[in-house]
Amino acid sequence: MSGLLTFVLGATIKVSLIAALALVATALLRGRSAAVRHWVLAIAVACAAVTPILQGVVPAWTVAPLVDAGGVLATIQDAPTTAAVAATSSSDLIPRVARVAVVVWLSGVAMGFTILIVGLARLASLGARAAAVDDGPWRDIAANLSRAYGVRRPVRLLVSPNASLLATWGFLRPRIILPVSARDWSANRIRIVLGHELAHVRRRDWVAQMAVEVLTAVYWFNPFVWILRRRIRLESEQAADDAVLSLGVNGGAYASELVDLARTLVAARPAFSFVPAPTMAHQSSLERRVRAMLNARLNRTPITKSACAAIVVALAAVTISLAGLGAQTGPASFSGSLLDQLGGVLQNVTVTMTNTATGARVEDTTDARGRFAFTGLTPGSYTVAAGPAGFAPLRANVRLAGGEHAARDITMPVGSLEETITLVSNGRPETSAPAPQSRRTPMSVPPYDSAGGAERPPPPPPPAGAPEPGGRLPELFGLPGGPSARHQPPGRP
Repeated sequence: MSGLLTFVLGATIKVSLIAALALVATALLRGRSAAVRHWVLAIAVACAAVTPILQGVVPAWTVAPLVDAGGVLATIQDAPTTAAVAATSSSDLIPRVARVAVVVWLSGVAMGFTILIVGLARLASLGARAAAVDDGPWRDIAANLSRAYGVRRPVRLLVSPNASLLATWGFLRPRIILPVSARDWSANRIRIVLGHELAHVRRRDWVAQMAVEVLTAVYWFNPFVWILRRRIRLESEQAADDAVLSLGVNGGAYASELVDLARTLVAARPAFSFVPAPTMAHQSSLERRVRAMLNARLNRTPITKSACAAIVVALAAVTISLAGLGAQTGPASFSGSLLDQLGGVLQNVTVTMTNTATGARVEDTTDARGRFAFTGLTPGSYTVAAGPAGFAPLRANVRLAGGEHAARDITMPVGSLEETITLVSNGRPETSAPAPQSRRTPMSVPPYDSAGGAERPPPPPPPAGAPEPGGRLPELFGLPGGPSARHQPPGRP
C-alpha cells in the first residue's frame, strides 16, 4: 500500500507541474487563437497521461548527495536516538494513514470511471435509438462543409428522441447527434450547427475530451487537473466558433442563434445530462463565447503544422525531464560489503534494514565475500543495523528514492572486550577474597661459639621456600645429617 501511495504522490506532483505549465502558457498566449491554446492544453493532457509510464522508462536523474571533507557520503550517518524513538512510536500510525489514503483514492477513481462509463453508455443508447438523416438540407449542407473543412471521413447525422442533446463523438466513425426539433430548423441554423460540430470532427476534439476525462477520474483530488479540464472544454468550443466565423458567418447572427439554441436545449435538459462529448450550447461558457464572437479584433487563425510540432517537442521535453526527476518511482535496492578496519570481509553476519516510517524489517546474511543485498525496498528512510562479535554495534541511516540502486561498503568499528573471573570454592562462588592467614615462624636460637664461648650473631633468615632448620630434606635424599647424625660441638661426648 505504501509503495502505491508513494507512486501516486510522485505522479501527482509531476502531473500538477505539467498542468500548471500548460495553464501558464495559455495565459501567455492570449493574443494567439483559441486553436493554438487548445493544442497546448491537449498535448499537456497527453503528456500528463503518459507520465506514470515514463517514470519507469526514462533514465533517472537526481541531485548529487552532499560529500563531507573526508569524502564520506552523507546518505549514511549515525542514527540519532531521538529519531529512532520517534520512528518507532509512529510506525503503527503511518501505515494505517497510508492504507486509508489509498482506499479513499481508489474509491474516488472507481466513482470517476463509473460516471464516465455511464456517460458513454448513455451516448451509445441514444445513438442506437436515434434515426439517421440521409437526405434533405442536412445531408447537402454537411457534404459541402466537409469539403470546405477537408474532412474525408464519413460523418453520421443522427436525430435523437432526446430534446436536449446536441453533441459530437467518435474517432474512426464520428457521429453528430441532434435533438428531435432539429428537423424544423432553418437553413441558417443548420449551417451554423453543422459548421460548429464538423469543426470538432476535423480537430479531433473528442479524443482530447476523453483523455482529460480519464485524467480527471484518476487525479480527481487534484485541482490543477479540474482547471485543465474546464479550460480545454472552453478553448475547444471557442476554436470551433472561430471555424464557423471563418466560413463567412456574421458574428452577431451566430451569437443570436447560439443564445436561442442554448435557451431551448437547457429548458429540456434532465437532471443528469452528462455526456463525455463536446456540447455546443454549454451554459457555463456561453457568455464568454458570445463576447468572443462579437469581438472583431480577436485572432481566429487556425494553428499551423509547424506550430503543432514545436508545441509537441517543447512539452515532450519537459515531460521527459519531469518523469526522470527524483529517480524512477519503483522498488529500490541497497547492497554493499561488510568490512573490518583492515579491509577484511566479514562473513555470516546478519544485516537488517528497518523502514523508519512503517517499521517493516528485512534482513540478509553476508556471503563468503562479505556481500549483502536488499531488493524490492519501498522508497523511504531506513535504519541499517549489524553487530558481529568483537565489533561495536552499527546503526546507520540511509534514504532511498524510488528506483534507486544504492551500493555502500560498511566498515565495522572494533568493539571493547571485557572479561569477568569468578572464583569457586567447594562448588560455591566466592563473593569476596579470603582473609589472610597468619603464619607462625619458629624462634631462632643463637648458635654456640666454641672458641670464645660467646654467642655469634644469628645468621640471616633463610630465603623463602628454603627448608626449615632441622627439616627432613637430608633424610629424604638419603644424606647424612638426619636425626641420628646431628652436629655436636667438639669436645663433648
